[in-house]
Amino acid sequence: MPPFPAQPPAKGAVPRRVANLAFPEILVIWALRHYANCRQALATRTAAIAPGSSRAFGLAQLEESLAAFAVLAESLSSAARLPQALSAVEDDRINASEEAVLAALAAFQRGEVARAHALSEWCLLPGGRQCFIEGAKHLAQAMRKAGHLIPYEAPRRRELALNQQGADGMPASANG
Repeated sequence: MPPFPAQPPAKGAVPRRVANLAFPEILVIWALRHYANCRQALATRTAAIAPGSSRAFGLAQLEESLAAFAVLAESLSSAARLPQALSAVEDDRINASEEAVLAALAAFQRGEVARAHALSEWCLLPGGRQCFIEGAKHLAQAMRKAGHLIPYEAPRRRELALNQQGADGMPASANG
């Protein structure tokens, strides 16, 4: 009988899985991956995600949401700090760039503009930030109009948490 770990792994210790995302988050990841993995011209890449987007946004919002998404995706593909972050369409793991996109969209939906700008600085080189911000802002608004709110909560990374509570209730930094 294999031994079991004393404590379960911390939430966020491994990449999140598509299967555990909310529907609006899945829409974004699906579109990002299909768009990025399509090696065709810009219009063809946008057309590749149009059928799924029309069902999610409706025809009234389709043109606006596709245009905003294309701006976001193009800036991400040309100026991402993590160019290796291209995930296969069928990969169940969410990569760091995808997490940043979801967080930026959620920040715009919540009116946290400064947070969205900070995320764009982390995610993109300076040359692509403004386009990313414009695309993310408009996509977040289109998603909100269509009723697709992103319930994003950043994954907690044990090694990155600066204010974790120790066993005695004191912050970890105060314990030692």
